[in-house]
Amino acid sequence: MRSPLILVAFATTVGLACSPAGGTQPAPPALTTIVITGSISPIVLGVVPTLQLTASGLDQNNTPFPATFTWSSSDVSKAPVSGSGLVTIVAVGSVSIKAESQGVSRSVTIEIIPLPPAPKASAVILDDVTNNGNAGDVEVSFERAGDETKLSEYRVIIVKTAKASGFLLSEANAAGATRYLAIAKTSQNVKVTLPTDALDSDGDAILEGTSYTAFVLSVADGVNAKDNALSSASNAVKIAPTTVKITFVGDDGVVITDGAKTVIIDAMPPSFSVVINQITTSWIPAAAGLVSAIQNGTPPYDNISVAMVTHDHLDHWAIASTGSFLASHPQAQLIGPPQVVSNFPGNGQVSPLNPALFQSGETTIDGIRIKAFRMVHFSNFGLDFSSVQNLAFLVEIGGKKILHLGDADYTNENFAPFDFVNENVDVVILPAATFKLNAANIGLVRTLIAADNIIAAHLETSMTAGQVKVVWGDDVAVFTQSLQFLRY
Repeated sequence: MRSPLILVAFATTVGLACSPAGGTQPAPPALTTIVITGSISPIVLGVVPTLQLTASGLDQNNTPFPATFTWSSSDVSKAPVSGSGLVTIVAVGSVSIKAESQGVSRSVTIEIIPLPPAPKASAVILDDVTNNGNAGDVEVSFERAGDETKLSEYRVIIVKTAKASGFLLSEANAAGATRYLAIAKTSQNVKVTLPTDALDSDGDAILEGTSYTAFVLSVADGVNAKDNALSSASNAVKIAPTTVKITFVGDDGVVITDGAKTVIIDAMPPSFSVVINQITTSWIPAAAGLVSAIQNGTPPYDNISVAMVTHDHLDHWAIASTGSFLASHPQAQLIGPPQVVSNFPGNGQVSPLNPALFQSGETTIDGIRIKAFRMVHFSNFGLDFSSVQNLAFLVEIGGKKILHLGDADYTNENFAPFDFVNENVDVVILPAATFKLNAANIGLVRTLIAADNIIAAHLETSMTAGQVKVVWGDDVAVFTQSLQFLRY
């Protein structure tokens, strides 16, 4: 039997493109749209030097269409463009950049803006903080600019107040390097004391008796900011003439002079160490030979009008040294509590000034007005010193009022009876030993004395000025070395 024959057929379908009878062929692809990419606006002049633009084409079906483009700029003085679409940023203004091909074009507008000016410093304050008789008296503080990344530095410029209203940015920019103080940007607000040889904007020395105003110039870095910026004017301050010099002897001893007349307070102790309860405490000592020079009248200590002793402790005075002083200074008068002056009976150089506790007395010697205030001595070392007669002295010399508290205790009862606030004290000299160094004590002084200036004395040798300032404040001057002096 024969097998059946099976046939398999393969068909291929061929699609034919045809148009309906009477129809039209579709339009061939053509460039209809140009797209420009890479454009940004605004552009900061000097920050973006060039800008690369790219053009691409689309046909009527939004399908990419190859094309060659011609580029042009509406203002080549501000932003010329190359044949490849590279735009060079030249000047501030508005520029249209166009790409064109096969009769089709597309434009983008670029706004070119200038670099911003440097940000300004603010809250500029000028102050006369010391009395050296030169620019070192001047302190300037200000709040830093908000964005210091645009700055290279600050410049503090001191201008005579008479010219401050007309002091402009152009003048600040023109100030030479000797006429400003450069300050680095530190991300912190600034407080700075001028060098003693600093000059004002005219190139003149900064002098006492002249009123000044401060400006701060913010100097642009030239990359993130173009133009410098000038702060508003500070307050005006007249640099006060120096009339009184206070020189530190040691412990709490001082020499006070206005150049014509001189007084001393607690300036001749025989020792700067005390031993109590087998504990030795050493106070800052006098320079070698200084106490002897004062005692013997060696120039410039040969014309002292008054020697004041606050109380009867050996680190403040001694009978022998005071007796020698009176013999060497026949013109001088001695003032002290009875526990001191009673050691010189019948001596015509002793001035009677013996107020009762919480009372005051007053005298005038050689034209120098002196008030004595009987105050309680502080107790320490485990001992009660309330029986020690302590006098605080208010000395009016050279037009200034200097209050020396001796070893007065820091209590409201000790201060309140005297109404020191209405004495208008220019300078107060305080005992600042470690056992009296606290915020409550300085708070009492600021409230019940309210002196314009505070000097801390009577420090142990182990203490530092920084230790005092941390507790009592940066505005407190601290005597830490014999012959250190301040002018007021």
